[in-house]
Amino acid sequence: MSWKENKALQTWLATRPPAIRALVEEFPPGTGIEINGVHHWVVAYDEDVLHVSLVNPFNDYDKAVAERMPICVEHVRRATRIKAH
Repeated sequence: MSWKENKALQTWLATRPPAIRALVEEFPPGTGIEINGVHHWVVAYDEDVLHVSLVNPFNDYDKAVAERMPICVEHVRRATRIKAH
């Protein structure tokens, strides 16, 4: 199932501000990015900050969220995007 087919995510997104919805469109959940040669996954969103984790959320979502770190969206935009699930 793609993130667009996830009803719980779509319900949550409907309550979020436009900036959050735009970030989810640009960086779908689970997007892989390379930052300074290290693979990270997007796991959460704020209006101008993404939260990334070294832990793949498809392997261990709770750990990925627990170990997330904030990063400026502009920095992520300059990073190499690897793939989105």
